Amino acid sequence: KPKQIAFICPPEWLTFAAIGIHVAALDPAMFKKEWKKSPAPSVFFVDSSYKKSNEARRSLREGEAIAEGKNLVRILGTLPPNILNQKTYAELCMALGKKWRIPVKRVPQKELKNYELLQAVSFGSGSPSELIIFELQPDSGPTEKASAFIGKGLCYDSGGLIGKQDRMKGMKEDMAGSAVLLATLLVMLKNGWDVKETTYFLLPIAQNMMGCQAMRADDIFTAGDGQKVEV
Repeated sequence: KPKQIAFICPPEWLTFAAIGIHVAALDPAMFKKEWKKSPAPSVFFVDSSYKKSNEARRSLREGEAIAEGKNLVRILGTLPPNILNQKTYAELCMALGKKWRIPVKRVPQKELKNYELLQAVSFGSGSPSELIIFELQPDSGPTEKASAFIGKGLCYDSGGLIGKQDRMKGMKEDMAGSAVLLATLLVMLKNGWDVKETTYFLLPIAQNMMGCQAMRADDIFTAGDGQKVEV
């Protein structure tokens, strides 16, 4: 295996080159018991037009951040549901908020009692649903107007009492929407991208399983905004 690799790469391709290299470097065997970490080769980009080195570095940093976000989604989507469940996923989000130094709230279960519809999804799993809220403010300060992005964090979707039969395999990836939200946050923070207004990132985390307590078709639950919803 080579220790160093050089690519002839024009400046306008640097961001995409960095994305491709870092995404390809993620070893899918990392979850195997016998996996041994091997050092990746150093990569160099060569082009006579790299006169503005600061711009080249910015392009590389941008690509590396995007690749890190993509790999975060891939890793979270690969984790089995007995490891990435409501509790552990919520704890991970809180740890990321602390690492990224941004406001994050894990809504207390007492408050979540008003969100029957979200809680009902996890009734069959034996563990309560979670709601995580990240917050970003513009560099200029909080705004009266606000935006919100919501990413579905369904750690596993068995289909509930109806069931998915032979289509159940791979349903651990039903939390990909929430993982993309985390990746978006990571890329924005790494690249120093500002938001135009107060922005919230919401991750409702649940697990739809079969069981005696699972919600049923015909059940009616109250959503957080007071709406009555029939399953």
